Amino acid sequence: MDMQRLNLLARAPLLLLVISGCRLNGGHATGPATYVEVGEARYQMERSYARALTDLGHLEEVSTSNSTLFGFVKPYRQILGDHAEAVERLRVRVATLSSRSSYRELNHALGAMTSERSVLEDRYAGLFTAMASAMGRRSTSGVKSGDAGYFLFPPHYIAIESVIAQIPISDAVGR
Repeated sequence: MDMQRLNLLARAPLLLLVISGCRLNGGHATGPATYVEVGEARYQMERSYARALTDLGHLEEVSTSNSTLFGFVKPYRQILGDHAEAVERLRVRVATLSSRSSYRELNHALGAMTSERSVLEDRYAGLFTAMASAMGRRSTSGVKSGDAGYFLFPPHYIAIESVIAQIPISDAVGR
């Protein structure tokens, strides 16, 4: 084969992609659908923040009578403060978007929200695991399903209540 023919064959897939109307950057009407997903991601982030505030109340209440948990209040507040900042950033970001925003802009915002939420969930899960370990209990966030490599109980579903529920009543009431 001569070089021109080989060169044309190498570029054929790219040419077909361009001719067919590449949909790699979203198709028709994906902007409004992505905007709905952005709103849902914001709602989930705000809901998880509200839950974290409630969990802080539980932790503070139990830590007054349990010295082991007292040391976890400050790190939890620090994560909670970062969570509040993230929620505010997301509110500002969503306020600049609309259903008519470009797919790329919406997708970028959704990706940023998802990443930020994932980082926060990992930080909470790490703290919950440390709390369980300090209490002499096994954290359920590490329970894996065989060799499949996925968690039976994803770390972001583990709340402080799961650790507090394992504390003996005598410790919780200070006896």
